[in-house]
Amino acid sequence: MDKLLYTTYDQDKVNDLQEILGELNLDIEFIGLSSIDYAPQKSYSEETFLNNARNTAHRLAEYTKLPTLSESSGLSVDYLFNSLEILPYHHNGQDDKARLLGYLGGVPSEKRTASYYTTFAFSWPGQEDNDIVSSGRISGVIAKYPFGNSTYGYDSLLINCRRKHGISIP
Repeated sequence: MDKLLYTTYDQDKVNDLQEILGELNLDIEFIGLSSIDYAPQKSYSEETFLNNARNTAHRLAEYTKLPTLSESSGLSVDYLFNSLEILPYHHNGQDDKARLLGYLGGVPSEKRTASYYTTFAFSWPGQEDNDIVSSGRISGVIAKYPFGNSTYGYDSLLINCRRKHGISIP
């Protein structure tokens, strides 16, 4: 059985990927960073999510000699970028949600626009020119307070497409 490294310490993410791709009957074992002794740190210092994902994938593919899937994502809040030049806004727990809502205190809904970006990079050891890259973006507005049951990232703050459909913004 071949192995593929997914650059996360979140075993639930590894299991989800194993389950999704397991339906393809591939003989691949997905492992996370918790399975790697002395794994190099993920890259957060680059200017783009693409560069962070690729840098991390390249470094860990070389270190482990395994094909490696890396992801980099974050929230870009237009008002904060314009006023505080904060980009991207990385999630580091509940305190970050409170800090984000504090930054946006008193800001009207029409100025709370934001996008959540994510980029995946797949790299083979020694083959950086053959990366497979995929990126996506969800745009919406930041709610005035958390909504729903999600405790992951900014899911309880970013409302996408609701304004178009007449749904009020919490």
